[in-house]
Amino acid sequence: MKRHSEKTWHWARWILAATALVAFPLTGCGQKEEPAAQADADLSQPGDLFSQPIRSVAPERADEEAIATVNGESITWGEVRREVDRALKVAEQRQVPPEQIAQMRGQVTRQAAEALVVKRLLLGEADQQKVELTEQEIEEARAEFTGRFPAGMTLEDALAKQGISKEEFDTEFVKELRINKLVEAQTAKIVEPTEEEVAKFYEDHKDRMDMPETVTASHILIAVAPDATEDAKKAAKAKADEVRAKLVEGGDFAALAKEYSDCPSKARGGALPRFGRGDMVKPFEDAAFAQKVDEVGPVVETQFGYHIIKVGEHAEPHVMTLEEVREDLVRGMKAQKRQLAVREYIDGIKGKAEIKFLGAASLPAPMGMPMMAPPPAATEAAPAPDAEPAASEAAPVEPEAEPAADAPAAEPAE
Repeated sequence: MKRHSEKTWHWARWILAATALVAFPLTGCGQKEEPAAQADADLSQPGDLFSQPIRSVAPERADEEAIATVNGESITWGEVRREVDRALKVAEQRQVPPEQIAQMRGQVTRQAAEALVVKRLLLGEADQQKVELTEQEIEEARAEFTGRFPAGMTLEDALAKQGISKEEFDTEFVKELRINKLVEAQTAKIVEPTEEEVAKFYEDHKDRMDMPETVTASHILIAVAPDATEDAKKAAKAKADEVRAKLVEGGDFAALAKEYSDCPSKARGGALPRFGRGDMVKPFEDAAFAQKVDEVGPVVETQFGYHIIKVGEHAEPHVMTLEEVREDLVRGMKAQKRQLAVREYIDGIKGKAEIKFLGAASLPAPMGMPMMAPPPAATEAAPAPDAEPAASEAAPVEPEAEPAADAPAAEPAE
């Protein structure tokens, strides 16, 4: 099963959310978004932060006008709009339909305002507790952050795509690291669940342990632009056939993926996360589930171009055993404890703070639209194993190609 890092970097949630989604998105290369239940608490989702009712939309406020104050310090509409614009730009790059983006603005605006209030509270708490960072901590965090970029992408490239200056990034990066260090200190004493707790959880949720038919696969994508000419398509197909011939002759799949593939998964030798039926577009799915394990299949055409697929494992439907899911359950149950502890901590800070929300009627009411950035907070529901796919009626998606410089940014895995 796919493993998640136990430590979640919260600093990529709003100012850095757009950059983070360019560098390492939520869904991987072609896989539907997984349940967030195993993630640590997402501090951008504080819940019902304001007690005042949110009503109708009023005329747009000036950028310098305050939307809220936190202990007398203003958060302006300009600050909120910057975060909203960045989040919606990510949605646009992910090819969300324009009409949905327009509907999302109200929801994103509300959540951006709430996130900035919580961020201001936590920075104030970090100041009071004198939370500081060493140069080594900053450099290590930066190296980890940029280390998740796809091959060939630099920090400057990612920032340019989102319209964020290097100076702004550096400032916000340090702020978010300080918040993360503060929160980590509050959850440092949380221990892993006992064997008895894990076993009980497994038995109580055994009905959620059904594993559908799944495969693991690697692929090489020779991308074709949507408006490509017939000659360009023929050239791409010829290139795909040439690469496949190299593989049939014994070429190393991972090496050739890194050399030729136009998918961000090339950084991992073309490897994709485990997926089930309905997770990929039909031509890709049909080929992957029909191929024999460890064989290089024929070139497959999709709307993104030409794929060469190699299946690594084909698992039949079955009920996962406790041993199969133990690591994920331990990780998820511990993350749930962390989340609750962080929520209680934030509630405590809020209880001591003076928070005023100015002009409730001017903040758009929630629209019920799904957030594109940042990802949803982990719920308080029981954590599910990684391998259990999310129930979703969204249209299947396909492994995405890295686009040309003027196209929406592709989303590399992890």
